Amino acid sequence: MWSWIWLAFCGVIACDAQAIPVFTLNPQGGVYGLGTPVNLRCSTSGSVSNLVWIQNDLVTSPPVIGGTLTIVSLSASQSGSYRCLAVGTGGVNVTSSVALVQIVDIQGDPIYSTDPNSPTGLTVNRSQPFVTRPCGNFTSASAITYSWMLATGGQIPDSHQVASLLNGSLLLQYPSASNDGQTYKCIATVTAPGVQQTKDGYLRISMSQDPGPVTPLLISQPQSLVVNPGDTAKFLCVSAGGSSPPTVVWTYPSNSNAQTNSYLSATHVDVVVTRVNAGNQGNYTCTSQNVTSYSSTLTIRGPPVIDAANSLSLAPVSYLYGVTFTLSCNAMGNELTWLWYHNGMRLGASGSTLVVPSPTLDDSGTYQCFAYNPYSNVSAIGNITIQTLPATFTNGTTLSNTLAFIGQQFALTCKARGAPAPTYQWYKDDIVLSSQPSYSVNGTAGILTINSVSAAFSGKYTCVATNSVQSRVLGSVSSSASLMFIEPTVIMQSLPANLSIQVGDTVTLPCLATSSAPNTQLTYNWTKDSSPLNMVAGLSYTGMGGSIAISSVRMTDAGLYRCTVYTLLLNNSLYPPISLETDYSRIMVTDAPVSPIITSITVLNGTSIKVTWTYSGLPAKLSSFLIQVMSLGATTWTNSNTFSPIAVTMAIVGSLTPFTVCRVQVVAVLNDGTYVASKVSTIMTLEAIPSEAPSGLMATPIGASELQLTWKA
Repeated sequence: MWSWIWLAFCGVIACDAQAIPVFTLNPQGGVYGLGTPVNLRCSTSGSVSNLVWIQNDLVTSPPVIGGTLTIVSLSASQSGSYRCLAVGTGGVNVTSSVALVQIVDIQGDPIYSTDPNSPTGLTVNRSQPFVTRPCGNFTSASAITYSWMLATGGQIPDSHQVASLLNGSLLLQYPSASNDGQTYKCIATVTAPGVQQTKDGYLRISMSQDPGPVTPLLISQPQSLVVNPGDTAKFLCVSAGGSSPPTVVWTYPSNSNAQTNSYLSATHVDVVVTRVNAGNQGNYTCTSQNVTSYSSTLTIRGPPVIDAANSLSLAPVSYLYGVTFTLSCNAMGNELTWLWYHNGMRLGASGSTLVVPSPTLDDSGTYQCFAYNPYSNVSAIGNITIQTLPATFTNGTTLSNTLAFIGQQFALTCKARGAPAPTYQWYKDDIVLSSQPSYSVNGTAGILTINSVSAAFSGKYTCVATNSVQSRVLGSVSSSASLMFIEPTVIMQSLPANLSIQVGDTVTLPCLATSSAPNTQLTYNWTKDSSPLNMVAGLSYTGMGGSIAISSVRMTDAGLYRCTVYTLLLNNSLYPPISLETDYSRIMVTDAPVSPIITSITVLNGTSIKVTWTYSGLPAKLSSFLIQVMSLGATTWTNSNTFSPIAVTMAIVGSLTPFTVCRVQVVAVLNDGTYVASKVSTIMTLEAIPSEAPSGLMATPIGASELQLTWKA
């Protein structure tokens, strides 16, 4: 897919007017049917090196070069917006206007049966004066036309009290059984160049002798209005039909001073609003016995009204120096535009809100907004003060004495608050620090990073936070702490990542660490699922140095175990201990012995394979591993290899039959004589080279041109 960027540079560098392309023919879009051809054309004057076609803001794929784009058979993916890009020889590129290519497609389905032999039935009362039925709910990129006709194909005779309305509805006026008890066909049609699409529906109307309950219909709906303040607004809603006089109910804004009036036996009901004002705007909806409803909108021409509760006010308001704030100018009205002023100077904002980013003292003063429309304008005024705050430390943001390990990166953070935001300066033993290979200083975020720690970096560190306005210092605060860097503590034995044990077993989790730093002491703390072991109900364990032994393991003892080693200085309470955590060890508890898991089997040659496996059971219960092989079709396992030490989890199995399907399993032999096997894996050995050449070759003639060869393998 190609992408294009076109730029025009004129003004600084003179452009040749003759070299600027001008479109003399822009492409024209339209509505087309699927599979129909489409031709788009463009042409230019001026110096042009190429005309390139763009679809939906991307160069067409494949690219089309030239003044004509031809689509032989239109598909859904080829619809959209098209433009022609003129690549000028003088360095200026110009695009044509957009041509929209749309596809004829009626969305939606008829609400009546599409089978003329099984039409949708409708029974109406003969005494019902008006009955209307819509054709369907359709949408399309092109205009839809509707028509009703007799299902037999003929036009509806004038003698019938039936008419096809422009909105696609079928209207029956005082229907009679002799003329109107027939099947009617609704046709929705969309026409485009070279194609016409229709959707049909069939409705069978039957007449009822017994009036019975009949649903009323709204045959005239209210129209939306736009009026001036003080005018009178009137909405009319006409209901017809029904077995009893219909009831029309209006709903409208609660603060409207509307009155409803009924006449013609309550079938015509209007709502009248006199001396309208901005509060009368909204939706006015009429409903005929809660069956059918229509909504209309009342819009008031007139001056806007400021929403004082959510806009600028004369009461002084303060905002912090450097902290972005937003002012609002909310108004009610139509066709509104806004203007903003600060101390009498016009601002660039044109909406109902004004954002003031990173304010300074110069942003204090009077702000005024105007909301206006073609009828009038209103304004709101606010007095804004930009407030400064001296730099201060809050709880938990000062430095603290720290003990840390040599060889790692170490960062100190100093965070003060103030307006404007403070800047920071760092000192070690009262000497100013700056960014260099050893240190990285962030003077705005208050972070000092020691890139590679050694014992020489121990000492007193001080952070000074200062803020100022126009060279005037507002506040300056400092915080100091002592840092000591010692040789790192080393964990000597890692915890197993996963360990599967059987209910009732005893498991030992090792945690052994050592420290070469002088005058230090190590302590240990264990957690299960992030809770201290002494808080785990029913857990039976004993401590052995840093290690623990969990006895009589229960199913509920499964979980994540972790050891934390604390290094503290003896006879020195100035520094809190350093913590060092091991990785988690996941203990899984089962009711049965743990099986090995074969991870891979690799064929080496015709007689050998390589087997690897894992085992997460307790090593103390394991005696050895045994590899067993069985050829396909055999019924007994053959012991191939026995491995003890138990740390071995890979074996080469030889003396297999070439080109044979073999089944393989790894068996864990336990100290009590029992064993548990892995799942069986299947593999085929390779073909092997024969150990010796065939012998006893004999040739026997069996015809004028044929020999029979025999030999011993």
